[in-house]
Amino acid sequence: MQTEMIRKKKTTELLKALHSTAHFDDYVIRNRDHLVEGDFLQELTDLFRQMNRTKAELSRTSGISEPYLHQIFSGKRIPSRDKLICLCIGMRLSEADTQKLLRLCGHAGLYARDVRDAAILFGIAHDETLSEINEHMFEIHQDPLIE
Repeated sequence: MQTEMIRKKKTTELLKALHSTAHFDDYVIRNRDHLVEGDFLQELTDLFRQMNRTKAELSRTSGISEPYLHQIFSGKRIPSRDKLICLCIGMRLSEADTQKLLRLCGHAGLYARDVRDAAILFGIAHDETLSEINEHMFEIHQDPLIE
């Protein structure tokens, strides 16, 4: 039996459908597979648990202090886009998981046309450390993710 892959709708398609739908719940029902849902903190916690590492280790690999990490994981702090990217790199998350966390946290996703974002995407795709990615940033005269 062949499984059929669902084609992901483009944002412009979703926007057109949203404008042409009389009832919002109809829009949600028809487009559920294409909408982003979820809880940032729950998703982050689930991904962290899968790592089977300590917050001390995550602090070292992400460049984020342990107290700040505890504030993020307790919901007391919302990380900036760059800090969240550092966290994702420190957790060695895939591009898909990184993009999902960025969206759930309300940040713009990584964009391959942006030279700085492209360096980050390259690093994620090649399983590079935060230091290696920051080295690329230096080479292309972009601000590092974390000082």
